[in-house]
Amino acid sequence: MVDGQVKTLVYVDPDTFQSYIDEYNATGSETAKQLALTHFTIEKGYAASNFGTGETITAGTSVELPSGLGSVHSYMGWQTITSTTSTQYKLREQAGMNFDDEGFARINGRYVIACTSTYGNVGDYVDFYQEDGSVIQCIIGDIKNQSDAGCNEWGHLNGTCVVEFIVNKDTWYSTDKGGTAGSMHINPGNQGCHPEWNQNIVKVVNGGSYFDNPNFGNESISGNGTTITLPSTGNATSSGSSGISGGSATINGETMKWPVDSTNITSYFGVRNDPTNTSVTENHGAIDISVPTGANVYATEAGTVITARYGSPTAGNYVEIDHGNGYISRYLHNSELKVNVGDKVTKGQVIALAGSTGKSTGPHCHFEIRYNGVRVDPLNFKYDNGMGNGMTGFGSNPDEVSTTSKYYAKVATWTEIFDKLESNDPEVETYQKITYNMTTTRINYEEFVSGYTMPFEYLWSF
Repeated sequence: MVDGQVKTLVYVDPDTFQSYIDEYNATGSETAKQLALTHFTIEKGYAASNFGTGETITAGTSVELPSGLGSVHSYMGWQTITSTTSTQYKLREQAGMNFDDEGFARINGRYVIACTSTYGNVGDYVDFYQEDGSVIQCIIGDIKNQSDAGCNEWGHLNGTCVVEFIVNKDTWYSTDKGGTAGSMHINPGNQGCHPEWNQNIVKVVNGGSYFDNPNFGNESISGNGTTITLPSTGNATSSGSSGISGGSATINGETMKWPVDSTNITSYFGVRNDPTNTSVTENHGAIDISVPTGANVYATEAGTVITARYGSPTAGNYVEIDHGNGYISRYLHNSELKVNVGDKVTKGQVIALAGSTGKSTGPHCHFEIRYNGVRVDPLNFKYDNGMGNGMTGFGSNPDEVSTTSKYYAKVATWTEIFDKLESNDPEVETYQKITYNMTTTRINYEEFVSGYTMPFEYLWSF
């Protein structure tokens, strides 16, 4: 409801919904903005995992948050802390100014963040629990000023922004803001930067101060196999039977099946120009392999088919397979599907015939791998034909699923930031810049339909 009027949103598949957001963030297109704001999508939650390589807090002061807070994240440069008498500066100097491969500040494997004093003081170890049960392991590096406009006891933006990540200013900030990047980095929680953090925070646990226990988390990590960080960060570590370590994924398991017979990769994982609109850049979370229409598409590992859908405007006809252990593979733009939702498939089984359906410029297989909801480079693994840079595949656990039974609706929110510098000094370079920032908010969709008597799956199926 907006200004007392009910606004109806229309369902669209997740890939098409994300394409609207990507186009708006890249170009500020009013058309893309309106498409995003008038549609919604639905996704399943992923099984809980921990983000950060620190030790889990098992006892401490717990703060329960009101519903609907914490799904938006911002960032600040660690180098902006310059007061040598501040506790913030003392923490950075004592622990060392270290960043991971993504540019996030880290202390003892934990993300360094800014938050309000509701959750603790500078130097405190804090675990932020998301609504799906996953935990973001953090340490407070700065305190948000609750006197700032729009800031309350829970965080900025009236509490919707609970966590502000502290990052490497050099790599995250644009040159006109004192960094070295061509443009400002996207906010965490968006596609391309930990979209798994785009959900509400329900609880925060404070485990004490770094200054009292500077070695917390430095010792070897041990656990029951559920404390896992993302291999996309280059610093993945896990405990339990599935070993992930080092800068490239090294995962216990056999080699995987290459998804098609061709090895002609026409587009790699990472930032690229949108092939259907070269004026727009996008973060391509997959690899594209050129194949003729009708070529076999194979399951890269054994698993359960969780999506077999025709007619997505963006993905075309596509298949998703849940392999367990947090891994899902996706195969887009097919001409024909050979499996149905719920089918158990074996490694190497033909699941589709390749094509050029959806948003495509020619027949190919868009091959995508997600770990706990985050896209990772498929070439980080090893395949039966020698392709890939990893040592092995990720294996599979067909009797386990990586997603939960909880469903979320995602809606778009947006801001436009106007930044202008004027000066009469000819030595000072003036500028005028508009930054477009659209993100998403997750809503517990099941709560909206809990009053209906028909089975829930009929209300969201598509």
